[in-house]
Amino acid sequence: MMGSLPEEVERGLSLIASDTTNGAAELHRRALALASRLPPEFLPLYGEELLRGRRDMAPLVNLALALSRSKNPAEELTRLVSRAERAAEVIAAKAREVIAPGRRLVTISRSSTVLAVLTALEPGLVLALESLPGGEGRRLVEELGESGVPAELVPDEDLVTAVERAELGLCGADAVTERLFVNKVGTRALAERLRERGGPLFVAADRTKFMPGGYYTPPAPGGLFEEIPLPLVERVLDDDDDWHGPR
Repeated sequence: MMGSLPEEVERGLSLIASDTTNGAAELHRRALALASRLPPEFLPLYGEELLRGRRDMAPLVNLALALSRSKNPAEELTRLVSRAERAAEVIAAKAREVIAPGRRLVTISRSSTVLAVLTALEPGLVLALESLPGGEGRRLVEELGESGVPAELVPDEDLVTAVERAELGLCGADAVTERLFVNKVGTRALAERLRERGGPLFVAADRTKFMPGGYYTPPAPGGLFEEIPLPLVERVLDDDDDWHGPR
């Protein structure tokens, strides 16, 4: 193993560690891209540094463990890149099986996976909560508009009205365990209101979002993320066939 990572890779890891705007899938893609620049002998150290800097997002934890523990990290990285490239497409196909076109959906925060799913679903309207602090909903509405998907930005305080206008909810996740998922603060209130109204909440999360045992750490109180019990979820739409969450 080499003694230190190249300076540009160290800078990239620092940016990933401090990023509070982008979702787990986006940061995972950036981490994969950084790793792909390295010679194979650097990959175990890269995994260790990634884990040291970011333990709150399951995809980064899983990537870090895979590279630091694999007997052939270069081969493992190739496999992970290939899977990441097709994950959104697989999840979108599953979403089309359970969500008909033309539906009105409410969502929160901004997930690249959710963006891909919403674009594939061709919804009648997407009601995107502003998602403060950060306001990621603004960016999502802009991106949906660029893809021809009708979308409306909704202030967070109008969550109840948004749920009443929507038929169902869809959101992403930064981590999933057997009993809960973690997402932007405000997601639990959305899930609870949808349940009260009888509207299902779907979670779009590829298998990298499933936190390995012993590594899950609850979000800090008063932070940007919160836990949401899985019983509030209609189904977790993942990129595998062996676990789909509660139905």
